[in-house]
Amino acid sequence: MDIIAEKSFLIKKLEEINDVALLREIHALIERSQFQDQGYLGESIEVYNREVEEAKSRILSGKFTPHEDVEKAFV
Repeated sequence: MDIIAEKSFLIKKLEEINDVALLREIHALIERSQFQDQGYLGESIEVYNREVEEAKSRILSGKFTPHEDVEKAFV
């Protein structure tokens, strides 16, 4: 089934549901899905991308701790 057919099927099924608890569960499922799609740890993709760029800048400027040093600190 393609995406349009899937959506159409779901819309028809949703219209038939009279169970408020079930509808709330479906609503919550959709909300969780959209929240997870926003990016790392629920942050917006813009925040995530900005943090990645900041991390790259720190690495390029030498402001980081090499992995080997971190391993030595915890051994």
